[in-house]
Formats: sequence, structure tokens, C-alpha cells
Amino acid sequence: MSFRGSPDQDKVRPALLVVIRGNSASGKSTVATAVQRRFGRGECAVVAQDTVRRQMLREFDEPGAFNIRLIDAIWTIEETIDRIHGDIASCQ
Repeated sequence: MSFRGSPDQDKVRPALLVVIRGNSASGKSTVATAVQRRFGRGECAVVAQDTVRRQMLREFDEPGAFNIRLIDAIWTIEETIDRIHGDIASCQ
């Protein structure tokens, strides 16, 4: 990796996607802002979920909309994974 001002600053760093998830008011935006401050605005972009969902995908919170079905599917997968982890932990 190279950073601005380092001898190898002309080398290209691989892109990195960081997804921050959590409940409402759990501090996701605060963490995202801190990460951006750490790396600098030119090195780190923060893209809000609502921006992706509403502007880029043109999805809105309507019954049966793709984004609602996707959220439901992800929730089901997460519940299954949590159950599996719980079963594994109880066997140890």
C-alpha cells in the first residue's frame, strides 16, 4: 500500500469496499465518518444506503418492491447463520 507523500505514491492500491451495517441509531454514520477522516476524502468515499437504494437503484420502500424482498432474504439468511453458530457453540 502506498499513501500520499510516500516514495511509492504513484503505485495504484487495490480498491477496498467496506460495508458498515447495524440497527438504526447504532453509530454507522459516525463510524463511516471516522473512517473517512482517517483515510481522507480523496481516498475514501462514504455512500449512504439510501443513496444507493433510492437514487442509483431507484427503489423505494413499497410493499413487494425488490429492496424489501432483498432485505427479507438477507434477514432470513442471517437468522439461519445465527442459529447455526448457536448450535455449534452449544456443542462445544
